[in-house]
Amino acid sequence: MQAIRVESFSTLSFRVLEDLRDSEFWLTLSTQERPTKAAPRNISGVSNYSDSRGRSYSGGIKAEISGTRRCSVDIELISDTDEPWNFESNDFRETILAPGEYELIRDSWAYGHPQLATLVWSSKEALSKGLGDALSYDPRALMSPLAWGQDDDVNWLAELRTLRMPNAQTLVIWTMAPKS
Repeated sequence: MQAIRVESFSTLSFRVLEDLRDSEFWLTLSTQERPTKAAPRNISGVSNYSDSRGRSYSGGIKAEISGTRRCSVDIELISDTDEPWNFESNDFRETILAPGEYELIRDSWAYGHPQLATLVWSSKEALSKGLGDALSYDPRALMSPLAWGQDDDVNWLAELRTLRMPNAQTLVIWTMAPKS
């Protein structure tokens, strides 16, 4: 996986999840801090934000995805000087990984990536947002797309992109939508 290099931007938009030919999805990145007030919630506890739109904030960057059907996004801005989470640590495995997930990811293309734990965490965040209220999901109950096999019967398409930003930073972007 090669990162796309970005020198600077105030707003950047591009298509994502293009393998879902019956739908169209756009991702917009902008330099905007997270609002200090949470989005309004309705009585059932689900955000009033439409299922065909999603958003995420990290390090002064806002990502917003919109599509013709349900979709989600999660971003994490990582500095080269940040201490990476340790995918191999017992704490990470016990609090974040689903049973059997460690072995599946260890056998994937992503194993050995210097920011593997962030890739796993961010993918689970995007998936939980797509499933509904992200706060109601235990990360140990969700399998990261990094653990999904080619033959697995998974009804979600997950796409990972990385943008190489100025100041030795990398923006990890996961976008997801159901296949049908």
